[in-house]
Amino acid sequence: MMLERRIEDWVQQNTGYSVDFEADEAVKLLTEFGIVREDDDADLFVLPLPAALRNLPLASRSITDRIEEYDIVEGYDRDIMDEPEEEYKAEDKKRKKYGWF
Repeated sequence: MMLERRIEDWVQQNTGYSVDFEADEAVKLLTEFGIVREDDDADLFVLPLPAALRNLPLASRSITDRIEEYDIVEGYDRDIMDEPEEEYKAEDKKRKKYGWF
């Protein structure tokens, strides 16, 4: 999908990180937060930014939570981590302290 590729390129250019963006997953997450809704014709509607910000959780889900969720979705447990556990825990601590921003 062209949108996904453009988002991946933007993130790479602005952060130096390579990501695999999935638009369907993003829409699902935003729908769960009540930021996006879909009507009967499959048209998407988005809340205005001030309202959307109020719907976000105070802190993002930790990276360790996301890894565990990914393992469950994929149906396997990871024996080998890409990064040492200490780095995951340090990032988790920062995310809990600073939240989304």
